[in-house]
Amino acid sequence: MAVRLFDHSEPQPARLAALAGAPRSRRDLRRARQRWMAAGALGLSIPFVAAVIVLGVTH
Repeated sequence: MAVRLFDHSEPQPARLAALAGAPRSRRDLRRARQRWMAAGALGLSIPFVAAVIVLGVTH
């Protein structure tokens, strides 16, 4: 197991603290949710289709 040591003796620059992203719109959130739902449905359907094909070939 790797252990990483970080040097915290130097303070962080103030300019990095000001970086903040704009809030996402409802439309963006809906699109992201739809993409994840489609990916999940595809991820569940591929093994099912593969099992049906294997059962069809072996039967």
